[in-house]
Amino acid sequence: KGAAASIPESFVFPTRPTRMNGWRNWLLGSIHVEGNKRWRIKPYRLICRGELHTKELMDEYRLKWKPIFTKMTKAPGIAIPPNYEDIDEAFVYSSFDIATEYLKERYSYIFRKPKNMTDRYRLGTWSNKVQPSQVRKYGTPADIKKLPPLKPVKRTGKRKSPS
Repeated sequence: KGAAASIPESFVFPTRPTRMNGWRNWLLGSIHVEGNKRWRIKPYRLICRGELHTKELMDEYRLKWKPIFTKMTKAPGIAIPPNYEDIDEAFVYSSFDIATEYLKERYSYIFRKPKNMTDRYRLGTWSNKVQPSQVRKYGTPADIKKLPPLKPVKRTGKRKSPS
């Protein structure tokens, strides 16, 4: 394996990964190949947005990858080893199963669709569906109850008086 180098400018995120394959990348990283050069990309959970070379990549990370996998890592019983070289396929699969059960408990409305439909969801769809605004709009009463309370909106500046 070797240490993960900085992210090359030609790096792009995998196209249309399943949640499982995305989870593997989140935990283990990936190999980026350009011509005859290979880069070991560190686990995606350790990527800082500043390491990504374009606004499009930063947005993809922020909007598609980070929301769903950050939620999954919060599942009770998942302790991700600090050294990613200590993570094997058995851990990837078992932690994915634990995280999926956690998602089912917190976002049950997502899993009301047939399994073959949720299996086809891509990361952007998953990341959208775990957003509090989506849960408040489409979630079950039990899902909504598990959300943190809404914070009051702070208004800045003066309100315009009706004319």
